[in-house]
Amino acid sequence: MSVRSLAMLGLAAATLHTAPLRAWPPEEQQNQELLAMRKAADALDEASDPAAYRAEWIRILEFARTLYPEGSPELAQIEGEQVVSDYYQGDVRGALARTARAAAVLETAGKDWENEWIDQLNAMVVFSMALGQHGDALEPARKILAWRLANDAAEPNTRLATAYSNYAHANFEFGNYDRAIELSRTAIATSRLIDPMPPEPANFFANLGVYLAAAGRLDEAIDEAREIQLVLEQVLPANHPFLASNLNLLAVTLADLGRLDEAENTSRRALDIAVARFGEAPGAIHYMTTLADILLRRGKAEEARALASVASEKLRAAVGEGENRALLAREVHARALVALGERDAGLAELAAVAQLRADKLPPFHRDRLTGAERLAELALSAGNVELALESQAEAQRLRAETFPPAAIATAAGDARLAALEARSGNAADGAARARAAAAVLDQRLAELQITGSQRSGRDREIRAGYRWALDAAVTAGDQQLAFILAQAAIEGAAGQAMRDAALRGQVDDPVVAELLRARQDAGVELQAALDRQLRLAGRGASVEDRLTAQAWRESLEQKLEQTNAAVLAVLPDAFTGEPATRLTLAQAQAALAPDEVLMLVASGEARTTVFAVTREAVAVDALETGSRDLAAMVARLREGLTPDAVRGGAGFDLGLSRQLHAMLFGGEAGLLAAGKARMLVAANGALSALPFAVLAGAGGTDLKTADWLVRRHALVTLPSVSSLAEKVRSQEPRRLASFVAVGAPLLGTEASGGVQAFRSANLARQVRDLPALPMSGTELTRIGEALAVGSQTILTGLDATEAALRTEQVSRADVLAFATHGLLAGELEGLDEPALAVTPTADDDGLLTAAEIMRLRLDSEWILLSACNTAAGSGVDASGLAGLARAFLYAGGRNLLASHWAVRDDAAAALSIGTMQRYGQGADPAEALRQAMLAMIDGEGGPGGSAQPLLWAPFVFIGR
Repeated sequence: MSVRSLAMLGLAAATLHTAPLRAWPPEEQQNQELLAMRKAADALDEASDPAAYRAEWIRILEFARTLYPEGSPELAQIEGEQVVSDYYQGDVRGALARTARAAAVLETAGKDWENEWIDQLNAMVVFSMALGQHGDALEPARKILAWRLANDAAEPNTRLATAYSNYAHANFEFGNYDRAIELSRTAIATSRLIDPMPPEPANFFANLGVYLAAAGRLDEAIDEAREIQLVLEQVLPANHPFLASNLNLLAVTLADLGRLDEAENTSRRALDIAVARFGEAPGAIHYMTTLADILLRRGKAEEARALASVASEKLRAAVGEGENRALLAREVHARALVALGERDAGLAELAAVAQLRADKLPPFHRDRLTGAERLAELALSAGNVELALESQAEAQRLRAETFPPAAIATAAGDARLAALEARSGNAADGAARARAAAAVLDQRLAELQITGSQRSGRDREIRAGYRWALDAAVTAGDQQLAFILAQAAIEGAAGQAMRDAALRGQVDDPVVAELLRARQDAGVELQAALDRQLRLAGRGASVEDRLTAQAWRESLEQKLEQTNAAVLAVLPDAFTGEPATRLTLAQAQAALAPDEVLMLVASGEARTTVFAVTREAVAVDALETGSRDLAAMVARLREGLTPDAVRGGAGFDLGLSRQLHAMLFGGEAGLLAAGKARMLVAANGALSALPFAVLAGAGGTDLKTADWLVRRHALVTLPSVSSLAEKVRSQEPRRLASFVAVGAPLLGTEASGGVQAFRSANLARQVRDLPALPMSGTELTRIGEALAVGSQTILTGLDATEAALRTEQVSRADVLAFATHGLLAGELEGLDEPALAVTPTADDDGLLTAAEIMRLRLDSEWILLSACNTAAGSGVDASGLAGLARAFLYAGGRNLLASHWAVRDDAAAALSIGTMQRYGQGADPAEALRQAMLAMIDGEGGPGGSAQPLLWAPFVFIGR
C-alpha cells in the first residue's frame, strides 16, 4: 500500500510508501493468520483514522513477535508500518527513529528484503524533509527513484509514482523548480495509468501547483489548483483529509490573487478537515498558519497574531525550532506584531527567523528568498533602511540563481531594490534600476494583454513592482519617470475596459470593429469562466457543476485563440497594450482645461505619492503612509457611511475626514489644486473606493457647515489617466437625441411604516424578495423632463426586463438611466458578480449581471446608475469601479453617474433629478452633481435637507 503525508508548509508534501503484503510459508497456520490480519489492516485508510490504523498494526506486531525472533526482518518490516501513524499524529522524530531502526535491519537481510529496505529509505526521505533536513533527502530520493526504475517499472504502480514525487519535492526544496515540475508531471502521468487510480497520489497533483507558483508560473498554477480539486473530489470521498492539502494550496492562490474573502473561507475549510482527522498534528496545525496569514492580509491583525502564536508554539514543540513550518508560523506572528504597532519586537523576531533559515536551508530555497524580502519590507516600515537594503539585495541574489531575468518576480524584486537604493542615498542607481525593472514589467504586462491571458488578479505582482519603482523615482526626484510609473501603479480593470471601448471606436471598418469586439468579448468571457472555476473549487461545488465549468472554459480558450489570430491578421498593432497609452506630463498638461487640476494619488506598500498637475505647473508630495495604513483609515471612515451607523447614532467621523484631507491636500499638491474649479481624480487601492467629496477641510463646526472638498471643486473620477487624451471636455452645447430609462421593477412589497428602502439587497436572499422602490418611477420621468430630448422611452414594471435592454433602441440611446437595486456579489443566493435588479420573467432571472452588461452594445454619452454600490468593486476585484461601472464602460458608456455605497430611495431620486435638471440647463455634468449635493447639504433639496454624507455623497461622476 502507499499513503501520502499531509502538506508541508501548507503547500507541498513528500509521499510515504510502505511495503506490500509479503507471504510467509503457507504450511504454517500462524503465518496464514498473520497474513489475514495484514490484509485487514491494509484495507484501512491510515489518513482518515491514523489512531485506528496504529492500533491495528500494534496488534499485528505483538502477534508477529510470537512467530519471529527480535531483530528479524519480518518484525522490522511490520514495525515499519507504524511510522505512518507516527507521522500523521505528529511524532515526526519518532517516525524517523523507528524507520531508521527498521531500515538498518532490512539493509542487511539480503536481496529478498531489498524492496522493503527501499520502502524504509523512502520513509526516511519524507521524514527528513518534514523536519527540514533537506540535505539528508536529495541524494537518497535520487537513489530510490533509480532503484524503482531498474527493479519496479514493468508496469505503472504507486511505488514508482511515489518515487518520482518524492524526488520532485527534494529538488523543489533545493530551488530546482524546473526539475521538480518535470518530475511531478511524470508522477502524475504514472498515477493516471493505474486503473483504477488509487487515492494515495492525491497530493502529487497538489504539489505541481505549488512548484509552478514558486517558479513564477502563476497562470499554470491557477489552472492546476482548479483542475486538481476536481480530480481529487472524483477520486476521494467527501472531506477526505487529502483534500485539505489542495484546499490549503487553493487558499494561498486565492490570497495571492487578492480574493481574500474566498481565500479565508477556503482556508477555514482546509483547517476544519485536517483538524477533524489529525487533531494537533504538525500538518494540521500548519494550516492554522495559512489562515493567520490570510487574516493578516485582510487587516485582522489581532486574530492573526493569536493564531500564529499558537501555531508557532505547537510546531516548535513538535518538529523543532528550525523546521520550515515552525519558521513560517513565527514569520506570520512577527508580521502581525508589526501590524499591531510592536515594530521592534516584530522586526527582531523576523530577523531571527531569517538567520535560522540562512544557517539551515540550502541556497535559493523559496523560504529564504521570500523571508528576506518580507524582512526588507518590515525593516523599511520600522525606518531601518540599511537592513531593508541588505535583506532585499540578498533576496535578489538568491532569486537570480533560480528565476530568469525576465520573470515578473525578478523584475518586481528589482523595483523594490531600486526603491531601497534610492532611499539609502544612491538616487541615480535607484532610478536607473527602477527604469529597467519597469521596462521588463511593461513587456510582461503587454504579453498578457496581447495573448488575452490577463486575468483578475494576475497582474497584482506587476502592479506592486510598479509601485516600488515609483517609490524610487520619487526619492530620486525624477518627476517625469514618476508620473509614468504612477499611472502604471494605479491602473485597474475599469481603465482597461475604457481602453477596450476606445480601441473599438478608433476602427473605421465596421467588419474589423466587429471582429475586434468578438475578440475582446472572448477575453472577457474567458476571464469570467476562470473566475467561476476558482469559486466552484473553493466552495466544494458538485463534480457535475465543475465539469460543466471546465468544458465551458475550454471552449472559450479555443474561441479566444481563433479570434485573437483573426484580429492580429488585419490589425497587427491592435494590442499594443497599456504601456503605449500612458501620458507624459507634457501630454497630460496639454489635455487639461485652464480651470482643471489632475490629482493622481498612488498608494504603495511604504509610501503614497500625490501629484497635482495643471496646465501651468506640477507639484508632487511623497507621504510616508503606506497602503495598509491608508486602507485602515478609509475603512474606519466608511463605517460611518452605513445606514446602521447613522441609525445607531455613531454617524460620520468628521475628524477622520479632516485628517485624510490634510494628509492628501496639506502639501504643495493641495496648494496647486486650490485655485482650480474642476478636479479630476485618479487613485488606487482604498482611495479608489472613496468619493473625495467626503473629505473636509478644517473649516466649519458640523456636517452642515463643514468645508467639504465638493464645496470648492467639481469632482470627476477618471478610470484611467489615459482617458485625458481620449476625450477632451467639449465646451459646445450638447446635442442629445434619445433617452431610455429602466426602473421600478416589479419586486416585493413597499417598506412598512413609511421607512424609505435602500436600493440594495438588505435582508433579501432572492430577487423577488427585494423591496419595491416607489420613488424610482417618478425619478425616471422627471429625469426625462429635465433632459427634454425628442425620443424618450421609460421602461418600468412589466416592461423593465432584461429582454428590453437587448434592443436596438437601448443600444442607440444617448442617455441611459437605471433606477433600481444595485447588488454586490454574494448579496443574493447564487449571485457571484455585481448586478442590477429588473423585473423577473419566465425567460430571465431579473438580474442584469456585470457579465451580461458587458455583452451589451451601447453608444451612450451618459449612463445614470441610480442604485446602490454601482461604483463598487466586484467579487473578484474589490477596488473601486471594478464592478458595474467597469461593465458599462466596456459596453460603450462614455460618462457614468455611479454610487459607492447603499443609497436611499428618496435621496437617490433627489440627487439624480437635481443633477440632470442642472445638466439639462447647461451645467457641466460634474458641476451639476456638485450643485445637487450642496443643495442637499444646505437644506435646499432632498429628503429633509440631511447633511449626512451617507445620503448626499455616494454618487461620483466618472468620465471626462
